[in-house]
Amino acid sequence: MKLTENGNVKGDAAKEGIIYDVETDCWEEMPEGMLAGWRGLAAAMDEETIYVVDESKGLLEKYDHMNDTWVEVAENDTLKAAQQVAAAGGKHHDGTE
Repeated sequence: MKLTENGNVKGDAAKEGIIYDVETDCWEEMPEGMLAGWRGLAAAMDEETIYVVDESKGLLEKYDHMNDTWVEVAENDTLKAAQQVAAAGGKHHDGTE
């Protein structure tokens, strides 16, 4: 299991982050693909899956750690207005009304 810490900056602003690996008890730099695709609000589910909302495009994506890439889950104009995102029990909520 790995925990992430990232300044949850919206949009295309420069980001940085680190990952804590509880199995090795070490901090590591975020993988390049994770960092590059982190474009907005984020939520983790079961400490395994990270979801991110790209408000500029109205996209919800999840991180594929095996391929170090983000995979599109949904595209919807309501995601452009998202102020927060939460994920639990296999579902996500974007915080819009």
